[in-house]
Amino acid sequence: INAQEVGVIGAIIMDNDKDNKQAVIDMLDDQTTRNVKIPVMFITYDDGHMILQSIKRNNFIGALINIPLNLSHTDVFKARKAPWSYWL
Repeated sequence: INAQEVGVIGAIIMDNDKDNKQAVIDMLDDQTTRNVKIPVMFITYDDGHMILQSIKRNNFIGALINIPLNLSHTDVFKARKAPWSYWL
């Protein structure tokens, strides 16, 4: 909500726990009437750290992120394969 209220068009939220390798977050109703209308995603500390380091190293002001798809609809933790690998 805070990002949306200052005009951000989308947000990536990075986990601050670098030991959490299987970060899964559930969004819960906070019992208010506030509505998020911008796209938001949550990523692991490792992924966020890699993106931030790349931005800083290259003196960028942002990053273009390509999001992989899991076309098999199989849990990637059970399949033990990268979600961006095409496997069915």
